[in-house]
Amino acid sequence: MIETRESALAFIAAGGIIFGLASILVTITIAFKNIEEVERRIATPGKQLDLIRNTFRGGPIGRWMRAIHVFSFFLFRKIPRYVPAISSRIGDEVAPIPN
Repeated sequence: MIETRESALAFIAAGGIIFGLASILVTITIAFKNIEEVERRIATPGKQLDLIRNTFRGGPIGRWMRAIHVFSFFLFRKIPRYVPAISSRIGDEVAPIPN
């Protein structure tokens, strides 16, 4: 009984790791065109997204870092109170971006 539970948990953990790695690969390959388009709209000169784009460029780690920062911009933009100030340091929404 315990061996079966441990085996099931091991398969679930392995599946989670595989799913996580697959989602990273999709993000930095297939979905990156859309991320780059959104980044172009919100990465105004002098903001953190502009700095990240110039620092990390277009390699796999750079694409992942840029995708994380674009995601964090939208996440921080929706949380009330102090967090919009953090969002404004990351980037500015020059043109309206649909939710």
